Parts: sequence; structure tokens; C-alpha cells
Amino acid sequence: MRVLLVNKFLYPRGGAEAYTLELGQALERMGHCVEYFGMADSRNTVGNSLGLYTSPVDFHTKKPENLLYPLRIIYSAEAKRKIKELCRSFKPDIVHMNNINFQLTPSVIDGVWELGIPVIQTVHDSQMVCPNHLMMSGNGELCQRCIGKGKWNCVFGKCIHGSYLKSIVGAVEGELYRQRKTYDRVSAFICPSRFIESVITRKSRFLGKTVVISNFVHKAVVSTSEKGDYVLYFGRLSKEKGIEIMIKAFNSLGHINFFIAGSGPMENYVRKEAGENVRYIGFKEGEELEKLIRHALFTV
Repeated sequence: MRVLLVNKFLYPRGGAEAYTLELGQALERMGHCVEYFGMADSRNTVGNSLGLYTSPVDFHTKKPENLLYPLRIIYSAEAKRKIKELCRSFKPDIVHMNNINFQLTPSVIDGVWELGIPVIQTVHDSQMVCPNHLMMSGNGELCQRCIGKGKWNCVFGKCIHGSYLKSIVGAVEGELYRQRKTYDRVSAFICPSRFIESVITRKSRFLGKTVVISNFVHKAVVSTSEKGDYVLYFGRLSKEKGIEIMIKAFNSLGHINFFIAGSGPMENYVRKEAGENVRYIGFKEGEELEKLIRHALFTV
């Protein structure tokens, strides 16, 4: 079977990238032929036979081309054109979408669908029903208003980076793909949890098209590993992960040792607020992270 995996970043960066890269390796071990499509980047660890990628985009830098930010995150004609060219050459049996919004945009779904190739997508966040992807308002409060009452609530709450402009762009993006019925062209949505499935299926268009498959670990779990004396959190250090609540909980359990592994915008907060029983050990990956997981009493 020939499989094209699509993700905006093609190097180890976050959870979606780890999933995409691990999935590709697992498919190849099973004998399938796998190629990848995403953004051009010197850090890419995978690619495709044509060397076709979209132009690099970094919305966090202040460059003249970022003036096109609203247009580029809504619909990328470049991404659509290049993925169609790659599909005509590679001839995949199926295309598996992952994180595609902003840098690639759902235009890639349109491109593949126009060629008559089946599309599936793993739902890594709530983007299909929430313009800021996090189900949080601009002031950091939990929010699901856009799911039930339309995406313009995102604008009223300045939900995307506290900006009216960015929130308008996010709302327009959501409304555009709703009217174009782009996501109707996806044959099935893989949900890593029953919670995310329950969120997206509040929209009737996704009913009957979801399946829950937890994110996997490809290496066998060694149940006989000697356990250490610590509990481990590993992941991104950002507000939507509940880091503040976690630190308060850890600090209140002074008789238990906690290790925190990861990086993100709340790294300084963790360093400052962690109690004596909480140790921040930085970003970990590969065998070092696997060893920490094996020897933890349990993970958060």
C-alpha cells in the first residue's frame, strides 16, 4: 500500500509530529511505501521523492511577507498545487492528514479529493469546531461557545492571541471551510480520545465518520523495569495543558517526588513556582525519555 502522510512540520517538534513520524516508521516496518508532504525546513527528517514542499512560513517573525498572513492561513493555493503534483507522481492509495492548518491549510484536502484519492485525518486538536484550536477564550478561560453558537464568538472574545484581527481571520477560515464542505471530503477522522470525538461530533456533519484510536507507542512496554521514586509529567509546557493546576497539585504533595520534562511558553513559570519536591529536567526525547517513562511510578 502507498501512503502519503501530511503534516505541516516534518521534524520532531510536538505531539502531532511525533505521532506522524512514528506512524510512518510503523507503516514502513509493515511493508508499506510511505512518503511525506509538509513545509520546507532544514530540520526535516523525512520527505518525498520529488522534493516538493510548501514555502516555509513563520508567523512569529516580523517579515514583509507576513503581511499576507490572513490570506496564507485561510487557503494556500501553493500547497494545493504541490500536493496534487506529488500525488500524480507518487500515486498514493490513501492520504493521511494530520496538523495542516495555517501553514498548509485544508486546501490540501481539496487537492487530494479532486484527484479521487481517499483522505483520512487524525484529529490532533479541536480546530474543526473551534477557531483557536484550544477551546479557550482570549483570557484563558475554558470555552465551547463556537461549537454551539457559531464561530464569530471567537471574534467577540479575541480568542486567537488576544487579537481582533487574528480572531476575525480564524472565524473567516472556519466559516469558509464550513460553506465549502471541505471536511465532508474526508472519509474518516481518527480521534486519539473519546473526549475529542465527543467534541467534534457535536457537529452533525462528523457523525458516523469518527473512530477512536489512542496514540500508540511502538516499543514493547517492559513491565519488569525497576521503578524509581518519582511521578513524571512529559509534554508541552503551555496553559492549555493545565500546567498551573498541575504545579499546585504537585506542590501540595510534598511527600512525593515529581519530575517535569518538556518545553514551552510556561517553562519559566515552572522553574519559578515548582516546590522542593518538583524537579524540572528540561526537554527530553528518544531513549532518555523512554527510560524516564519506564522507571516512573506513573506518568501524567
